[in-house]
Amino acid sequence: MPRRNSMDLIKSHLFSDDDDFQKLSKSDQQLLIQIRDCYTVWINNPTYTNVQMRDYLMHSYKIDQQKAYSIISKTTMVLGSVEIASKNWIKFVIKDILQKAFLLAEKDQLKKAEIYTKIAQTWAKAFNTASDDGEVLNAKEKLHIDNVIIVSNPSDIGIVLNGKERKDIQMMMKKYDIPADIIDIELIDIEEVHE
Repeated sequence: MPRRNSMDLIKSHLFSDDDDFQKLSKSDQQLLIQIRDCYTVWINNPTYTNVQMRDYLMHSYKIDQQKAYSIISKTTMVLGSVEIASKNWIKFVIKDILQKAFLLAEKDQLKKAEIYTKIAQTWAKAFNTASDDGEVLNAKEKLHIDNVIIVSNPSDIGIVLNGKERKDIQMMMKKYDIPADIIDIELIDIEEVHE
């Protein structure tokens, strides 16, 4: 029987009964056990970061870092990110507590409103809701700009304006009282810059 794609295997057998599970190869069974465990541990420890989960998997299954991240990735693809879902749930609870505090404050029950606000602040601090978890692939690490070229003439970067666009620019400049000479930047020879 040919080896199936691991994602297909996971989707088909993650919650299968014991008879179907026993028919799988040992390596497939092991993968499913690791993914089930990953998700279960995350459910029980919703504030675990990817690094904490990686360390847990490496220690529990004596696997390397790459394999642990592969399990985390497959788990989140199939079952969703527990960490993000948990943090969103905590944010929802905090929002609900703050809404109650607001309603109490409107009724001049300021002492109770203050208590609710402190509870919400404690939850926010305990679950670190203010931190950026890089919920979309740690954008700062993934975004890299190699080279920036500042130009004053759009045609230098391949933008060619037609007559209508030029008229539109002139109308906008008049409308917003932008002096015409602000666009007219004197071109200099590149050698002048280096001198």
